[in-house]
Amino acid sequence: MAVQTDVYSEVDQELGQPLCLRDRPHPGADDRLKKAADLMRSWDGRLTTDSAAASIVTQARRALWPMILEPKLGKEASEYHWSESDFAEGRDHHARES
Repeated sequence: MAVQTDVYSEVDQELGQPLCLRDRPHPGADDRLKKAADLMRSWDGRLTTDSAAASIVTQARRALWPMILEPKLGKEASEYHWSESDFAEGRDHHARES
């Protein structure tokens, strides 16, 4: 039962880490961006319906793939579906840290 009700996502938490802007946000960042960075910094990686940080990561994920694929595939990028995309996001993140 614990496995079926687990809402923790290591991949999403790792994807969210660059969004927290580490130590300090960019000097030109507005208050909303600073608040979002604070949310990401303290996020526990749980994908609950009331988690603002989980929503930020979900929206970032939706924006990520078009940014990667559209320069190469153009309009056909929207038709590209890859079942391992979650794994690739997590793997790419680890590769940069090594």
